[in-house]
Amino acid sequence: MSCSGGKIMATIMAMSEGEFHKVAAVDEIAEGAELEISIGGWDILVCRHGGKIYAVENRCSHRHEKLVHGRLRRGRIICPVHGAHFDLASGAACGPPATCPIATFAVRNCGGILEISVPAASTPRMGPAAAASP
Repeated sequence: MSCSGGKIMATIMAMSEGEFHKVAAVDEIAEGAELEISIGGWDILVCRHGGKIYAVENRCSHRHEKLVHGRLRRGRIICPVHGAHFDLASGAACGPPATCPIATFAVRNCGGILEISVPAASTPRMGPAAAASP
């Protein structure tokens, strides 16, 4: 994958308004916990780190391995396969071997229920998820 495509995707994600989807009770996601979900063709990893809840694409931009079970350190998730680092808030690649960002998703607490926003179905997707989508 070319990195320019990933950078464009990060910009689209930041600018697009998607529909919010109920995911879980906020209290069910403990510090350091990870939750794998799928919404609208996206594989998403939800995690709580430093008291905040983040939602990122559950796929490393380096070799498309899942990020679930990756270590959470200093606001980053580390790919459990090759060690690439990604910023949980922005999705930016912060350490090799990855050079392209991963998608991030808006989260909100709505009366104790965690909701995640995903872009409209017409928004392009990164990696293998794009091929699996209608």
